Formats: sequence, C-alpha cells, structure tokens
Amino acid sequence: MAKLTLEYWEDDGWLVGRLVEVSGVFGQGETAASLFSLYISILAFYK
Repeated sequence: MAKLTLEYWEDDGWLVGRLVEVSGVFGQGETAASLFSLYISILAFYK
C-alpha cells in the first residue's frame, strides 16, 4: 500500500488540503474530521 501525505492549511475559516503525491487533488472542509473524511472518499475512487 502506498503512503500518501495530506497537507492542509486554514483559508478564510475553512481547512484546505491537498495530497502531496497526487497532482491536482485538493479539497476543503469546515473541520479536520470533515476534510479527512473527504479524502477517504477520494481515495476509494483513486485505487
């Protein structure tokens, strides 16, 4: 299984994140949990 790095930062009250190893994959969430959940969903399609 490959390791992926989720990098995230706050922007205007939202957490914005990207997968470092996958170009162009960005997402946002109101909380760290919602951002993490979004990326779990994205990874389900990434396989």
